[in-house]
Amino acid sequence: NLKLPSPSTLKEDYTKEENLSVVLMGIISNFAKKFAMVKRDVFSLILFDESWMLAKTSEGLKLYDFLARMGRSLFTGCIFNGHSVTDIPTDAIENTISYKFCFQTNSNVEAKRMCDYLGIEDSDENKEILKTLGNGECLFRDLDGHVGRLTFDVVFEDLMEVFSTT
Repeated sequence: NLKLPSPSTLKEDYTKEENLSVVLMGIISNFAKKFAMVKRDVFSLILFDESWMLAKTSEGLKLYDFLARMGRSLFTGCIFNGHSVTDIPTDAIENTISYKFCFQTNSNVEAKRMCDYLGIEDSDENKEILKTLGNGECLFRDLDGHVGRLTFDVVFEDLMEVFSTT
């Protein structure tokens, strides 16, 4: 429930909630950086749900950039989860994303953006695939640039319940 100000809002114009949210984002960013920089033998992941919020503050953008660029060398991966490919703040950060997953959309405009993001032809057929994906299905792009339909099997029904947002 952070209330982050627009990056164009002057600091002196922040509301009390925005000031508090910016401070909390700074603390969260600092923790995530420290977590990533701990030397470890086991690969770790940092998940940013609603990752678009990172781009709302300069501290969040720095964190996004740092982890996207340095994560692999720190034996730490990042999952940036958002609702649109436009949530990725810069082309430079987009170019550091190794594996890309695009789930179902109802929008032709977003389907076109997803095709561009995945590096596939912006055809009616590809957009229709993106618009008709079912629950647990996505288009996935691997390190070699291969794109295909991927279906998730949760294996244990309890996991489906835990991650349900309905």
